[in-house]
Amino acid sequence: MKSVFKSGNYIEAQIVLGMLQSYDLAAGFLGNFLVGGVGELPAADLYTLQVPETDFDKANEVITAYQNGEFELAE
Repeated sequence: MKSVFKSGNYIEAQIVLGMLQSYDLAAGFLGNFLVGGVGELPAADLYTLQVPETDFDKANEVITAYQNGEFELAE
């Protein structure tokens, strides 16, 4: 498994996880049990998404599109 996305925001990590899974990518979530430590732990990059090496390139495409705002809803 390779790390493909890191975030300090639990909700954002869950949204990106759902996006990856909607593209049939086998994404895994690390750090999801750390949400109880918020306030005690540093908030930077607590949550990490991982994918198998075979899905890494496709996952990077999806995440790059997300970061470039390509999934924003039009008004």
